[in-house]
Amino acid sequence: MASLDIGGRGEYTLSRLNRLPAFNDTAVKLLARPFGDEEPISVVEAAFRSDPAMASQLLVAANSAAMGLRTHVATLRHAVAVLGFNRVRSLVVMIATSSYMHQFPLKLVRPIWSHGIATAVIAEQLAGYSDRLSGAALYTAGLTHDLGRLGLLAADRHRYTTFLQAEYQDRDQSEQCEWEQFGVIHTVAGGLLTQLWGFPENLCGHCENHHAESGFDAEEDRIVHTACLLADAVGYPEVRLRSAPEPEGMDTLDDTCCSLVEERIRAFLS
Repeated sequence: MASLDIGGRGEYTLSRLNRLPAFNDTAVKLLARPFGDEEPISVVEAAFRSDPAMASQLLVAANSAAMGLRTHVATLRHAVAVLGFNRVRSLVVMIATSSYMHQFPLKLVRPIWSHGIATAVIAEQLAGYSDRLSGAALYTAGLTHDLGRLGLLAADRHRYTTFLQAEYQDRDQSEQCEWEQFGVIHTVAGGLLTQLWGFPENLCGHCENHHAESGFDAEEDRIVHTACLLADAVGYPEVRLRSAPEPEGMDTLDDTCCSLVEERIRAFLS
């Protein structure tokens, strides 16, 4: 691949992305349902009917310390009653993403996973400042916004491992190096991959546009972008940067938010 020009590298990378295993089907089915309104239990049960393993993992996660529930969740119906459909869906996506990452050494994917969880928690908190935004929807958007990095790692493990372990002057340099080495950057890879997996259009857009500095189509796009920068600033960077200016919004984060990030990371990396 080193002998290829950038165009050839891009074609090679995209062809590898097209052949990656699909995302968990239960998670994709639940993502297809609109956020906001609660769904009947029959919808949830139908999604899990062919995936008892995911149902079992959901119950384990629902009863973990990170969820902070005061009652033991014993059944899928009980989980929906206690958590609500939107939170169950976010939890399933978190489990599916974690499972996808387990094919790689924990030391390698921990920064990607930690950044995703931090972005999710922060995006959910930022959504709380608006009456019209769904915290659960933005949590899911934050959690999945960097799936392009996971895709590039799966497509070209050795070379992308080397890329992830390097340090860069700033975000622009990291993306320039990514482009030169792979012919595509992780935001484009994420947009393509989530489309192939059948994700809703808005989540595909968050994957592809979370580094955009302006021109946001919706308030949700701006929040995911801001949450991504804030996750970097509070100690959970996507890649190691020598220079990262402090983003706006640092004063909106409290100790509870940062503690919740740590709890979620410990729960799903254990």
